[in-house]
Amino acid sequence: MIYRRILAFIIFFVICITIPSYSSGSETYTINGNTLLLPYKFISWWYDCPSEQFKHYCESRIHYKNTGVTIVNYNKNNQTLKLIIDDSFENMISIFNHDEKKLKHSILKPTYLNEKYFGSESTTSFASNKKTLKYFKFSGVKQENYQTIKSLESGLGFELEGYIFGLTNGKLALYSSKHLQRGCRENPQSLEGKKSSIILRLFNSLTDETLATYSIINYPSTSNGV
Repeated sequence: MIYRRILAFIIFFVICITIPSYSSGSETYTINGNTLLLPYKFISWWYDCPSEQFKHYCESRIHYKNTGVTIVNYNKNNQTLKLIIDDSFENMISIFNHDEKKLKHSILKPTYLNEKYFGSESTTSFASNKKTLKYFKFSGVKQENYQTIKSLESGLGFELEGYIFGLTNGKLALYSSKHLQRGCRENPQSLEGKKSSIILRLFNSLTDETLATYSIINYPSTSNGV
């Protein structure tokens, strides 16, 4: 058992490196604070390794950060602003629990909006079809607020944080479900009443100020799509 645990950590650090987790103008993945250089290799390892090894990383904290690629789009007629993010991270991470019967297990909600950037009358939402995240939308944004945000476009960043519960369709799943591949919970009934939370944040990378935060609450599907 001790040998297997040591082997799991050795393999993990072969594809990870303990360096600062943030580099301007790029994207980073970290697991438990360790930078993951090749996330697809970690996913392949999770698929292929003995269960005793991948379980060491069950419910580990994963953090994703991306800067320099957010696009600012504004419609002055209805005062709506969109921050269109690079959603390529969803090739590696699944953030919505969406089963084959299209039952809704995800709740998406904004939790904070910085009035310094958006004004006191703004509201926010984000566009998703429960399968992928596309953009964040802000209503009631005045022209001067848009100009402020537009001037920061190259320094806008997006990050998310959650916990790994298994694999789905070649991705790390940040929620519990009986449908996961090599999932962390062997007994689906142990999922009853449990939920997972994913934190999303938009920020100014020059000052690390938060523009807005959101949360995705995923309720597990255990049996019969419930």
